[in-house]
Amino acid sequence: MISKNQQKYVRSLEQKKYRRRENAFVAEGPKVVGDLLEARFNARQIFATDEWLSQNAHDTAQVVTADELQRLSFLQHPQQVLAVFAIPEPSDRHSRLCLVLDGVQDPGNLGTIIRIADWFGITTIYCSEDTADAWSPKVVQATMGSIENFWTNGKSRLSKWKRLPMIPRIQLHSVLLLLWKDSSFLPC
Repeated sequence: MISKNQQKYVRSLEQKKYRRRENAFVAEGPKVVGDLLEARFNARQIFATDEWLSQNAHDTAQVVTADELQRLSFLQHPQQVLAVFAIPEPSDRHSRLCLVLDGVQDPGNLGTIIRIADWFGITTIYCSEDTADAWSPKVVQATMGSIENFWTNGKSRLSKWKRLPMIPRIQLHSVLLLLWKDSSFLPC
């Protein structure tokens, strides 16, 4: 049985201010949750049906009914499991190929961009202040598990990028892809 406080806590993580305050995000569905657990993300809470638990033994998972999962879920049709994970610390690690996003405000589009970037091996993504939050439930769902390979150094002020000598005439619009010749150079 899920308490009202648990339900309130999970539902609050739909809002960016609570995700930041709690340093947590919500993932739903067997694929996304399974991929994040496999990638050793820190699961704070797992709410799962008996069906999911029969195939995925997890000590800290709380058994819930389909109706309870429906009350927790951000999806119209919840899928067996919902988990609350800690947001990983911003990383100074970066891949040789990185992506800079400016003004991508639709969560579904951001999730799709992250998923496609992962397919191409791009794991470092810089987001401007006016880009959607990468840890919102809609973005996490749209990544279809690719969020596990996502590295970020947090939000960047893209004015720093505009001053770099390597891109003097490029106007930053929504997406800019950069390939660094010297992998030790990191602009932010």
